[in-house]
Parts: sequence; C-alpha cells; structure tokens
Amino acid sequence: MVWGGISKKEKTPLFCFTDIMDEPFYVNILQSQLLPAARNMYRRRWCLQQDNDLKHTSHVAKEFITENGICVIDWPSNSPDLNPIENMWQIIKNNVEK
Repeated sequence: MVWGGISKKEKTPLFCFTDIMDEPFYVNILQSQLLPAARNMYRRRWCLQQDNDLKHTSHVAKEFITENGICVIDWPSNSPDLNPIENMWQIIKNNVEK
C-alpha cells in the first residue's frame, strides 16, 4: 500500500506500508507524513482535502485534525470523480503496465 498527497505547489513523499490502514494508523500517517510535508510546503496556511472514507471521517481522525488546527475542505458525498488523485493513480497504473 502507499499513501501520498498532491498540492498546487508540489507533492508529499510517498509512504509505503504493508499494515492494514485503520483509523489509528491513518492518524499516524497524518502526524508523521502529512504534517511535516504540509508545513514544509506551506508553513502555516494550508487546507486538507480528503474524501469521505470512514478512516478520514472517524472520531479519531476528526479529533486529531481539530487538535492540530488543520483546515479541512468539505467533500461532497458520492463524488469520487472530483478527486484529483484518481487521475494520478491512473497515470501510475498505465506506467506500471508499460
């Protein structure tokens, strides 16, 4: 499995893992991967956009996001076509197949 983020400025490092991503593991990724990368790219002002996956909307994740003052952009339900990362995954898949 892999986790990564993209922004208008640049991308986060890819984080590869073999564990099952549950809510606490997702929060660990936010803490160890997202926060350092976002603060390095944007210093103070940035917002997180994530879909409505249960791990993203869990009490544990929401509590972490609130405690760390992370701005979150609301995600419309049932709208995976709005997720720009889906385009990136398709490009990666095509390159791997080649």
